[in-house]
Amino acid sequence: MPPAPLILTRPLPPSLQLYAQQRGLALAAWPLLCTALLPTGRILQQLGAHTTSTPGSTAWVFTSPRAAAAFSAALPYLDASQVPETLYAIGTATAAALPVGSCQAQICPVPQGAILAHYIRSQATVQQVVHWTSPGHRPELAAILTQAGIRYRALHTYFRYSVHTPPPDEASLAQGLLFCSPSAVVASLGWQHYWSQSMRCYGIGPTTGQALRQHYAHHPLSYPSCGLNMPQLIDYVQAQLG
Repeated sequence: MPPAPLILTRPLPPSLQLYAQQRGLALAAWPLLCTALLPTGRILQQLGAHTTSTPGSTAWVFTSPRAAAAFSAALPYLDASQVPETLYAIGTATAAALPVGSCQAQICPVPQGAILAHYIRSQATVQQVVHWTSPGHRPELAAILTQAGIRYRALHTYFRYSVHTPPPDEASLAQGLLFCSPSAVVASLGWQHYWSQSMRCYGIGPTTGQALRQHYAHHPLSYPSCGLNMPQLIDYVQAQLG
């Protein structure tokens, strides 16, 4: 008998499906969100408003692979002096998506947003953070950095919108839901009635786990203490299932 599927709340690339199959897991896709990058010209226009003349006074923070993709698209149009020496990436998937080797900046992976201020504060000259993001994404970062005395600026680089599609046919046999972002958790709320309270929900990192605690508190929950990439999430779920 084939294994009961796990429902992944994002598109399922063939490479990830194969990775899961090799570990005895079956995945079915339930994409809840779509994204669209802003035109590069719009991003550069916003970036100009956040540029300071003091070297080292601004740090750039990325919290999703889509934001990293926006940076890759804008990079050919940026002067080397505009790019900070260090780019902060929350989560391993975001760090992996940044264009290492295409610029002189160093990539600094940060396990979770809650300790970002500590990393920024270690750079004594940093006065403001420019967050490459989408509207409404990771609002807690603004509070964390502002409370630490760091000026926060949001640079909108892509938009997210919900896709209102029912769960796949395999969902009736599913043994778990895999959430890859807090936004996916929110986008799933219209379908909460579909799942039994015994359905286990997995999060890709602590921020997604926080969203699960808020909205799926009556379900069994599992999530790691630091952000993972997709293969690592599969390994984590495999270990949880025993």
